[in-house]
Amino acid sequence: MKRHNIIPIILVITLLSVIAFGCSRPVPADVTEVTEEVAPVDIVDVEGLDVKPMDQSLTVEDIVWQVISVEDLGTSVTTDTGSIIDAVRGKFISLEFMVENKGEDTAIIYDLKVIDDKGRVFSICLPAYEYFTSVQACPLVEVVPEVDYEFLAPFDVAPDSEGLILEVTNLDNQDRQAAYIDLGI
Repeated sequence: MKRHNIIPIILVITLLSVIAFGCSRPVPADVTEVTEEVAPVDIVDVEGLDVKPMDQSLTVEDIVWQVISVEDLGTSVTTDTGSIIDAVRGKFISLEFMVENKGEDTAIIYDLKVIDDKGRVFSICLPAYEYFTSVQACPLVEVVPEVDYEFLAPFDVAPDSEGLILEVTNLDNQDRQAAYIDLGI
């Protein structure tokens, strides 16, 4: 199989796993209490991370990241159609950010992660994208060189999550480099 065929397959598998183990699942109408606890994707040691402040841009190889704003949306969001999406882990955080590719090749954003002060890692909450317009949301986006993009990304985090940081990368699947931005929340 050629290399350029492998990347779309990896992206589809990643997207399906995020959907399957993501932040929200429908609850049958006759269920009054959900006792299932949804585990974070991973736990990392946050002690050694070099975290940069939110008010400065951060470059990881050829990819420039800038956090514009962060908002705590609470335990549920209401879509334009009136549907209510409840947070399964605890609360929704909305992150507005800018990304620019200073390299020569197109890169792909396929997942973002926030990490809390306990080292719990939370991926993008795909079901909450219904809350945002398709122009704002960024589940699988090609980042063309020399173009600025602004996106919103929802996360479903634990209710006791504090000290959230955003993991930003060089968007390279083969040689992934990471850096961290303090989200001030």
